[in-house]
Amino acid sequence: MKKIHLISLIILLFCGACASKQENYLNKGLVELQNKRPVKMSLIEGFSIETFGIIKSEDKQDTYDLVFLLNADVTKEVVENYSVTIRVVPTDEEKELNEITTSELIWDFKPELIEKNGHKYMINTVNTKLKKIKEFRFALYHRDRYKGEILSKVISVRNITMY
Repeated sequence: MKKIHLISLIILLFCGACASKQENYLNKGLVELQNKRPVKMSLIEGFSIETFGIIKSEDKQDTYDLVFLLNADVTKEVVENYSVTIRVVPTDEEKELNEITTSELIWDFKPELIEKNGHKYMINTVNTKLKKIKEFRFALYHRDRYKGEILSKVISVRNITMY
């Protein structure tokens, strides 16, 4: 009987060690993620960003997951009814280094609600050589067509590094 419990414990520990870095962060509500910012702001009623985090890919160079921890009671229907605009303002140093001639970059996406261990997320994967961001701005617009109309508050996160 003790042998079975010991084997079960070893299997459990081994499987926990096999989980990806991203899975571990998501399962724990981003609490262990170093590169994150508390946001705690509503885009619209019933749809809030609690925490914004950046997870560097373990496998792909210059690839990052922009992770949005959402309010616990947001529904799939609400999240997947919109597109998210992400306006990225690189630092002047990054603009020069990466030969960027525009004032901001656009990393829009159509979110899917992802649930992990009771936590709800939207995730957008981006490939970029940028390391220092002066500002991220997030907002919602129509899912299937952009008519130049933002449908939510604009949320801003300033001075963040991609690592």
